[in-house]
Amino acid sequence: MDEEKKDILDFFFDGDIIIAGAQGYTNISKILETGNYMFAINDSDSDLNVFFMHVLLKPSTRLANTINMVLRVPYGKRDIQEELRELIQAQEIFGSDKCTWSVIEDIYNQTKIQVGILAYRITE
Repeated sequence: MDEEKKDILDFFFDGDIIIAGAQGYTNISKILETGNYMFAINDSDSDLNVFFMHVLLKPSTRLANTINMVLRVPYGKRDIQEELRELIQAQEIFGSDKCTWSVIEDIYNQTKIQVGILAYRITE
């Protein structure tokens, strides 16, 4: 599980405001310490369904114990029904027993909707 590790620090920020699905938000610092994770961010121009299917095919995602999906939306944007529908469908594919999701309002003036998937293995 070593794909795209640097991007996670550009996606999660201190002061994130969770506006939905708070149960799915995880403390990433503990995960970063283990180094046993995969993180992917969608290309803003691509279809979310295509992105989810691409991530689903990665071995590191299939072998993960836990998958956290985060939808990062620009400050004040509330018209996200289609993106939420895609998140819920992806959760059903991944399996709701190991997959959670959150919606974060971006307070750092990003102008595009992004989805991040953090998949990691819990090791004892």
